Amino acid sequence: MYYRKLQRVGKKTFSINLPREWVINAGIHKGENIEIRELDSGDLVISLPQTHVEKKPTIQEIITSDTLSRDITRAYLLGYEKIVIKTDNATGFTAEEMKEIELASRKYPGAEIMQEGKNKITFEIIASFEKMGPFKLIHYIFSTTQQMLDDIALILDPTTPKNGSSVEELLRIQGLDLKVNRTYLLIVRQLRALIQAPSLRNQQDLNSLRIMDYRLFVHLLEHIGDNCVLICEHLIEFQNLVNELLDKTYLENEEKDPIMEYLITVSQNVRDAHKRTFDVFVKTDYKRAPKLIQEFPRDLQKYIQEFKVHPRKAPLSIIMYRFYDILDMLVDILDLIQPEEGLLET
Repeated sequence: MYYRKLQRVGKKTFSINLPREWVINAGIHKGENIEIRELDSGDLVISLPQTHVEKKPTIQEIITSDTLSRDITRAYLLGYEKIVIKTDNATGFTAEEMKEIELASRKYPGAEIMQEGKNKITFEIIASFEKMGPFKLIHYIFSTTQQMLDDIALILDPTTPKNGSSVEELLRIQGLDLKVNRTYLLIVRQLRALIQAPSLRNQQDLNSLRIMDYRLFVHLLEHIGDNCVLICEHLIEFQNLVNELLDKTYLENEEKDPIMEYLITVSQNVRDAHKRTFDVFVKTDYKRAPKLIQEFPRDLQKYIQEFKVHPRKAPLSIIMYRFYDILDMLVDILDLIQPEEGLLET
């Protein structure tokens, strides 16, 4: 650590002397520019000129092994621009290895196979911040999970006309989670790059704290997508019970099944809560966030008690728990949008 006294040069300029040893070791010469940047904390950091900074390798080479899939994932998330996969097998890649490589090309957004040979395959990551910045990608995940919740609510609503098999529709909804997972991986890759590159942070107008918030946002949204998949699995598993409830004619003058009414109500409440959370996130509405949390339903135990009265339908209670798990995640997202407690209006 070095200590230097601040000196005044002229009326509006201040200066400090750089340590001689640091300048010599860095190989900096008179007249060269050095980089000075301000951190979120207000501290200044003096860095070597770009010509003296050792650039991070942009190519990662992978030799096929039992950990091939994990090795590709690691290289992608670490931000390498090219991933070169090689095999020592004289006969080339095995069928299983090719399957894993082709799966990777579909799994990771922006990853394209640019060169393919018998013993070497090269991925290039062509996703760019200009086309798909983190904020835009979070919008995309929010929209996709919203679509999943909208479609689940429609399936559970007996007043909505049904076209085709409900099982096929549930499987289609589950398939939307693949988009969520792909986008999640791309955002993680981009946020890592932003942390490592101050110039990119400035370009995206994001500070370090906001980057951490984004990381938590997408983590929670990815789990919301997973819960939607589980809800679809439960609806398929217990489709006989669900169909029995859905097949009833819900007229105003007819006695309604309380369990089905609860499922309909909760699915719609969670769908609407997700949409309002999305709106608050987009607008960064700090004042609305804590108020919205208070509006979320908190009556899970009331519904669970009703299942005890109808034990044959008790398996459907797991669906209620999944919906309330999603509500908890939405609360966590809203907590990130809130300012410090002292800034809230009383």
